[in-house]
Amino acid sequence: FLAYGTNTFISDSKNKFSTRVQEVIAEVPKWYHTQSLFSDYNDEFVDPIDFFNEMERYEFHDVDEKKAEIKLAKDYLIRILNELIPNKYRIQKNKTNYFFVDEQGNQLKTQQLSEGYRANVILLTDMLTRLLSLREEMNSSLGEEEKIPIDKAFEQMKGIIAIDEFDRHLHPTWQRDFVNKLAKYFPKIQFVLTTHNPMAILDRAEDEVHQIIENAEGNYEVVKHEGGTKNMDVVVALLKYFETDSVVSTNLQEKLDRYYLLLETEPENPEVEELLQEIKNAYLGITIPDYKYLTYLKFLREKGIDLNDRKSLDSIDFDNPEWDGLADEISKILN
Repeated sequence: FLAYGTNTFISDSKNKFSTRVQEVIAEVPKWYHTQSLFSDYNDEFVDPIDFFNEMERYEFHDVDEKKAEIKLAKDYLIRILNELIPNKYRIQKNKTNYFFVDEQGNQLKTQQLSEGYRANVILLTDMLTRLLSLREEMNSSLGEEEKIPIDKAFEQMKGIIAIDEFDRHLHPTWQRDFVNKLAKYFPKIQFVLTTHNPMAILDRAEDEVHQIIENAEGNYEVVKHEGGTKNMDVVVALLKYFETDSVVSTNLQEKLDRYYLLLETEPENPEVEELLQEIKNAYLGITIPDYKYLTYLKFLREKGIDLNDRKSLDSIDFDNPEWDGLADEISKILN
């Protein structure tokens, strides 16, 4: 059982990451770890770059049968960590040291990563190293031929890992993909994750996502909604799981409320038409599934084509040579 709170701080002590390396190499099981979940401050975490440099040092100096095992464990940890973190960063090694490399090829230390990436890389490093130190415990009840090799360990590990606010500071793209990656690389581990973010609960089955609510008596209870979120967009997730009463800005909601009030009580009021034009310009009522489609809608609007106005659509002359150029521009946007 591993549990993590929001307090992930790297220890400045060289002894910390050296001890962690020894735990992984000597397979010292520490199967219960909750310090960061219940404390205001915890510096039990190790810098992944320091950790892998220390593993490299152990591998270089080890002369017994552990040498190949150390290299296999190190390479396995780096491969899985690189699979779990976004493509924006990768852990690589030059002739002497490990480092993070970004999309532009810049070599970065852990402290130079953005706050969200840094916190989650530190947490993942802790999780992976503690799990790998349990491999002898996992194999102790198995026969020699059944023993699970190092580079298959995470596929067979069983346990529970709890992470509070697991998606904090993360870019929405990673929020959406992170849970799927955990399920892929740790298929036999149960993850208990909390979040306040609708992006983070997308693509979940019905029994995977639960809402915690406070009832009329002031007690907390768990609610499971039918259907899950596999076929749901983020707007519906906000309304259904987070009890949001509106998914537009306060300013736009006030205009909507005013528009419908006037439409019912003073339909001839000139303000009705003014408000209607403002609402149209807000893309309200148009389902926008991705950024490309949003760009496409903006492009049409710039060309004077209003998807809310049938007359505007009917006015397009598809036989006009200018439409060929327009179609090419749209094709570039969508591709």
